[in-house]
Amino acid sequence: MARGQQQGAGAITVWMIIFVALWLTSTVFLVVLYTGQEELHTQINSLQADKDKLISPDEQRSVELVRNARSRAEGGPTVVGILEGERKKMAALATVY
Repeated sequence: MARGQQQGAGAITVWMIIFVALWLTSTVFLVVLYTGQEELHTQINSLQADKDKLISPDEQRSVELVRNARSRAEGGPTVVGILEGERKKMAALATVY
């Protein structure tokens, strides 16, 4: 009987050691991920500041308009079509006020 109780205590000890090892591993992994993520955020902010020096928000919107353009054979909007649509919108806004 004493031998069976002793084996049960050994199993509990082994499971406790495994639990602590897994907890430590996950904690270290999360700390490494967090510090790496902070570094990435710093790089993103730096690159965003550099981009803002090179292109204004208005210019960025213009680039976004043209980025969706496709060739006429593909059936998508062409650059000329997009620009003409924007010109019509601008004319409508100018004449309303």
